[in-house]
Amino acid sequence: MHQVVYEEIAVKYPKACGMAGVCEQTIRQRVNEDLRRLVAVKTNVEIGRDALRCHKVFPYLDDLLTTQRGVLFFVHLCAHIATCFRNEKLSFVQPPEEQWDKSDSNSNWLAIITHSSIFWEYAAHDGFGSLSTIAGLGAPIKQWFLNQLWATVFFNLTPFVNAIRAHSPGVRANNVQPYMRSESPPNVLSPLHLISQSIKHDYVYSF
Repeated sequence: MHQVVYEEIAVKYPKACGMAGVCEQTIRQRVNEDLRRLVAVKTNVEIGRDALRCHKVFPYLDDLLTTQRGVLFFVHLCAHIATCFRNEKLSFVQPPEEQWDKSDSNSNWLAIITHSSIFWEYAAHDGFGSLSTIAGLGAPIKQWFLNQLWATVFFNLTPFVNAIRAHSPGVRANNVQPYMRSESPPNVLSPLHLISQSIKHDYVYSF
């Protein structure tokens, strides 16, 4: 997932990633090389360039490319949800014992624990490859899907929020911590936040 996110960032901002003047195809080829090395470490099989071009012959590599496409759509899905949480007025009914504020931090908290919940759901069950079918559809269809998804969430916001809160017990707007700190680990696993933190570090690339 880290490599997929980094590829998208490098394609959009090549200069910031130390790839000024490098064409999009070359950037993607470099990321594919890294992914191929990861597969080699996992499977103990060295995959050559011919195998990469003829990936349908190699089921494990085909699974990798399918998963890569599904992961990319997962990233877009999470970004869409985060944007919607930020833009909408969170005017749903709140339980009297816990009045959640309508601040940006509240929206960020909901987006973070939503990302975490969706990630665990796909990682533990169908896997990200299950998103590859819709990921391969045209942009208008994918946007329609994302809009329908958010409409369903918005019109069922109270039960939705209760469900994702149950997935991250004890995590609230005033204590949510998705980043790795020297004094404490994250209290919620949101891969996109950890990836963002990693890419910003000097040992990955200094922005």
